[in-house]
Amino acid sequence: MSIDQLDADAYRRVEATLPWLWWSAAVVFRAAGDDRAAVPLLERTRRSAARYPRGLALGDLACVYGYSGELRAALECILELEALVDAAARPGWAGLIRLHLRLSLARAIVAASELRLDAMADHLDAAEVLVEAVVPHPAGSESTWRLAITVARVHHAALSGEGERALRVAESFGRVGQRGEGAAAAGVDRTMQGLAFGARLTALLSAGVPGGVVAAAAEPNGTCRDHHNVCVPTMQALAALSAGMPGVALRLTDDCYRSSDRHNARTRLQVLAVRAGAFLAGGRTQSAIATLDRAIVLADPSGPMSLTLLPSQLLDELIDLFGRQHPRLPDSVTRVAGRPRSGLDTIAETFALLTPREWDVLTALRTGKTLDEIARDQFTARNTIASQCRSIYAKLSVASRVEAVERAERAQAFSLLAFAASRQGALPSDGEFGA
Repeated sequence: MSIDQLDADAYRRVEATLPWLWWSAAVVFRAAGDDRAAVPLLERTRRSAARYPRGLALGDLACVYGYSGELRAALECILELEALVDAAARPGWAGLIRLHLRLSLARAIVAASELRLDAMADHLDAAEVLVEAVVPHPAGSESTWRLAITVARVHHAALSGEGERALRVAESFGRVGQRGEGAAAAGVDRTMQGLAFGARLTALLSAGVPGGVVAAAAEPNGTCRDHHNVCVPTMQALAALSAGMPGVALRLTDDCYRSSDRHNARTRLQVLAVRAGAFLAGGRTQSAIATLDRAIVLADPSGPMSLTLLPSQLLDELIDLFGRQHPRLPDSVTRVAGRPRSGLDTIAETFALLTPREWDVLTALRTGKTLDEIARDQFTARNTIASQCRSIYAKLSVASRVEAVERAERAQAFSLLAFAASRQGALPSDGEFGA
């Protein structure tokens, strides 16, 4: 064999190995939680002639783009992967299953973004069948894919208005859904850990437990600081907004609004949607319109799913306001109209109506004080406290102080109130809350 032939053989071996090296390096970056560094390597693998690593890269890219809200790019990868799977020589039974698994999950992510819930459920059912047949490769990938399906199930339940089911599903992945040691021990990459943590926060909001978002973010290793796949301050702001604290919501999202480079398209849309809702709830209509205009620009290419985080009544008011400015509504806006109600809507229709004085009285009722003691502490008449109690009971649709306190504790409203106070040094003055 000549030197030239040896060189050619060596070159072919290197050429065949490189796509695997690029894809493996991308897997390492994703395991470290750095999707942005993984994308160029996956794109390079996508352009290679090696069909199997190219298929893996296409599936991973479709999921990454889908999670990021870049739906056009995700759909391009899905179509390319479909063509590769249909036309290419079969890369081996286990390999074909892995490609179909990625394809089913990517389709589910895109369907969720476009609020096609029936299609999303069908694709997740297919993915669950496929993941059972996957032999883990590389180590830990099976746990990651199982968690990815569970995360999607949480979002499906939340988008369907089934908050309690969303919370049950989120609890099923326990500490694996946090950015902590439990997930790392299970072999789950940090990107998926962040997405799972975001799904957990979404489930708490959908179930009508806004204070749980504050508690979850305060847990060890509970916060995500990259804002790329989940923006914790925005989720906390949404909890505050639902309880009638628009000023707190705006303060929480100020830094996120100014530093958009830390967010992907989806989390950026969440920031804008929450701020538009907070402006409207605070009576700043022109600011709400300007912010909503920017949000709609993002909602078209990234899907309207992020808009559904807002309480229904507030979202309907925003859509009506937008419709008065733009007679022809974009498809991304019309698809969120009439969406199923969630537990967050109940919070917005009850606790958001409480005045700051009523919050003070409700907090005092929790301690077991009598009306006389509360009146003395607040330097007011007993009849005034009794009147405020009746108002609290009416707004919360309860009949007694015990029921009022129990309802507030179920929503973890006292934790949310303490968090809001810590964010501004003191409780807001009259007019800061919704009523």
